[in-house]
Amino acid sequence: MNDNPVVSVIIPFLNAEKYFEEAIESVLAQTWTDWELILVDDGSTDRSTQIAHDYKNRYDGKIVYTEHEGHLNKGISASRNLGFRTARGNYIAMLDADDAWTKHKLEQQTAILRAYPEAGMVCGNTKYWYSWTGDTNDISLDRYMHDNLKSGTPILNTLVAPPLLLVLTLNGQFDPVSMSNIMLRRETIERAGGFEDAFTGMHEDQAFLAKVYLGSPVFVSASCWDLYRQHRESCHQVAGKKGNQESAELFYLNWLEKYLGEKSIGDEGVRDALDNRLWNFRNPSLNELRYNFLQKTKDTVRTLAPKLLPRSVGEAVISKYGRRRPFGWIDFGELRKVIPVSESLGERGGNPIDGYYIDKFLGASSKYIKGITLESGNDLYAFGYGKENVIKGGIFKIPAESGPVDVELPPDIPRSGCDCIIITRTLEFMYDSSRAIETLYGVLKPGGVILAAVPGMRTPSGGKSDWYWNFTSLSARRLFEQAFPPGNVNIKCFGNPLAAVSILHGLSAEDLKPEELDYSDERYELIIGIRAFKPD
Repeated sequence: MNDNPVVSVIIPFLNAEKYFEEAIESVLAQTWTDWELILVDDGSTDRSTQIAHDYKNRYDGKIVYTEHEGHLNKGISASRNLGFRTARGNYIAMLDADDAWTKHKLEQQTAILRAYPEAGMVCGNTKYWYSWTGDTNDISLDRYMHDNLKSGTPILNTLVAPPLLLVLTLNGQFDPVSMSNIMLRRETIERAGGFEDAFTGMHEDQAFLAKVYLGSPVFVSASCWDLYRQHRESCHQVAGKKGNQESAELFYLNWLEKYLGEKSIGDEGVRDALDNRLWNFRNPSLNELRYNFLQKTKDTVRTLAPKLLPRSVGEAVISKYGRRRPFGWIDFGELRKVIPVSESLGERGGNPIDGYYIDKFLGASSKYIKGITLESGNDLYAFGYGKENVIKGGIFKIPAESGPVDVELPPDIPRSGCDCIIITRTLEFMYDSSRAIETLYGVLKPGGVILAAVPGMRTPSGGKSDWYWNFTSLSARRLFEQAFPPGNVNIKCFGNPLAAVSILHGLSAEDLKPEELDYSDERYELIIGIRAFKPD
């Protein structure tokens, strides 16, 4: 028995017999072993109480059972607070009784809190887990919390200062973090005053996290650490069936408004975001009127636009000249100019078009992103697409022209030990990129893969003076076949005429429709994706 475990894990439970054992087993399977597990019974009447006692007896000193006096049901917040009062560790992790963890969760989160002493909490990506049923139809329903974030968002794999995460959450730009995903320092919970006992069900997590976001920096990782089970008995599903979701949300928003007043918190971003959310509830008639007006406006524009746009006149004239469009009748609109529409080259707050295609390429290649994965620049793509399949990540830097490529590997990763290497926005800046490919080939284990994306038809990003190359599919293939067998190099190109014109004008992916971006004409090579496999 360890009297001073580093991590205390708290699982509150209420009639959780169906999934309870799987949650506990995911704690027992952790690669980090210096933990205690506290099972907090919130007045269960099913077999879950006996399950908790059985595990406590089998792992006495490692697993602790506790309950409210008189075996009462006091709600989830009171149960989390009881668990915290029982905990002995300096790091506190939460797990809901119907969820599960990936096996490296505690190890990786502990390492982050030790590396960032100013961080009060660490959180990462969450898998919305439908496939737990084993039904093949449910596999396609699985998704991830960070799927809603734009590529290149500045909050991933970094320390986020207060109160930005609260503002993003209130604005719907950042999904509420799962309690099963987080790890906190003991003093963070103490500073926040624990959980709000007034919340017995929904939004207790958001109330607690709001207090954390207001007072503590949070490290937001791209790693996936928890499996958030989607099932009909969850409190969110039950509330939805009873029609209680809106009332629960309003209760939380009113509480937050009162809390900000009591603490004299006047941050403009938080106040604006909260006021916008409350407006819908406090002005239901105006909100409905606004919705109906916008919907009718869209319908009217959709009906009349084809009849009123000047193009219709042009098309009538064009029809007189047969099939060939007469010279001078091209309608360039805003694009008829000799300078770009935007000088920011697709980076004016939206997702760059080349970034959209890189995401599409890596998304289609996600099954190869696993195990030990290296990435150029940062590891956002590795954990974003590999998710829980990535065990360790590493970063390599763009080399100096005169020296060999500098690959930064975790100390316990040997050469020829990597399963996957991701290279984006890198090779165009290297005058002799063939040497880098040869070096990285040696880092791969047999059967490993390099996933690379290089630019084709576009201007140098930001007018950078160290941009040496734009590639074609042929030049990219020749480059990689200097190190890899020809049959092991696969090329996929992305782009079309509209996307090419748009990227040259500095437009963002949001300026085009998804179907316009996804249309493929491989003669227009905006982004060239390469999969290069090392022989087994």
